[in-house]
Amino acid sequence: MNKIFILLITIILFSCTSNQKAEGDPNYSASLEKIKNGMTFEEVEAITGLSYTIEDLGKSETENGDTTHLIQWFFGTNQSIMFTNGKVSGVELNIKASQERIQHIMDSAQAAGTENGGAIIQPQLQ
Repeated sequence: MNKIFILLITIILFSCTSNQKAEGDPNYSASLEKIKNGMTFEEVEAITGLSYTIEDLGKSETENGDTTHLIQWFFGTNQSIMFTNGKVSGVELNIKASQERIQHIMDSAQAAGTENGGAIIQPQLQ
């Protein structure tokens, strides 16, 4: 159950994008903004023409036997493309901002505790 929850959170967060970039990191946004969900590895390579590093995040299997294989391509240190079963499932133009959002969600859930039977996510102040 935890693996499914983490997988869903990852997919949702990588489908969100931001146009901010990290200091000193190349901004690949112009190429990455052309990438659409459902594209294959080959289609992405043809569009970006950029160098990248690959991280195979592994496979997970649900209780009903469905298998999901996640692969992430990194462009610089702050931008990436997530592939689920060989197809684009999200483009992230600001990994650091997403990590901050995830941390906020985790902190809010932990602060809420389980007294009321569930977690309440508090809005993030900016």
